[in-house]
Amino acid sequence: MEQIEITRHLGATEVAVSKRIRLLAKGGPQALQPCKATDRPPKLDDTAKQTLVKKLEAGAVASGFPTEQWIQARVKQVSERGFDVVYQQNYISRMLDDLG
Repeated sequence: MEQIEITRHLGATEVAVSKRIRLLAKGGPQALQPCKATDRPPKLDDTAKQTLVKKLEAGAVASGFPTEQWIQARVKQVSERGFDVVYQQNYISRMLDDLG
């Protein structure tokens, strides 16, 4: 099957298909397997996570904000001020889901 046919069949870009073909040629089918995430330790330990949850439950005003609305930028600021931990703002919602 020609590469252009593969791209049409998969609905992928030619660049993506070319990359997979190179990976397959270099490393065989194993090279196409998804990579596992690293087992990097979390930035906040369990105690710090519990403290963060308590700060969030206490409300945004208690953390020095003018209103009670929690937004990602505010949660990010609390984690930076209280724990000296910097998260990407787009990670905050996932972190909040993990915290419950």
